[in-house]
Amino acid sequence: MKTAFPLLLTLLFISGCDPVSLMDATITNSTSQELTVIFAASSSRSDTLYLSAGQTVLFQDGMSTTGSYLEPNLEEYDSVIVSNNPGQTLSVYLSTSEGKNIYKMEDWSFKKPDDRMYKYDFELTNEDVE
Repeated sequence: MKTAFPLLLTLLFISGCDPVSLMDATITNSTSQELTVIFAASSSRSDTLYLSAGQTVLFQDGMSTTGSYLEPNLEEYDSVIVSNNPGQTLSVYLSTSEGKNIYKMEDWSFKKPDDRMYKYDFELTNEDVE
C-alpha cells in the first residue's frame, strides 16, 4: 500500500494537467534587400522587425493551456509598414487592404508538425515590395 500511494499520486498529477498548445509565427524576407517591418499601433506600442535578405525572424509566439487552436494576432496594430534600408516605404498593409495581406491568415503558410504545435510564416517577396 505504501508503494501504491506515490504511484497513484503521480498518476493523478499527470492526468490532471491540461494540454498545452504552442504557436510560432515568423516573417521571411525573400527579397534581395534589407527590410524593416513596422507594426504600427496608435493605442499601444509599435513593434519593429529588421530582416536581412533571405532572413526569417520570429514575429509572435504563443501558448494556450487549454490546448486550443492558435494563430497570429494583428488586431492591436493599425497598419504594417514595410520599408527598405534607406527608409523608403515599399508597402503598407491595412486590415482592409485588397490582395495579399499580412492581416489575412490565408496569406500565411501554415504547418502543424504535431497535434498541439502551430507554425505560421508570412513571406515578403519582391512582388510585395515593388
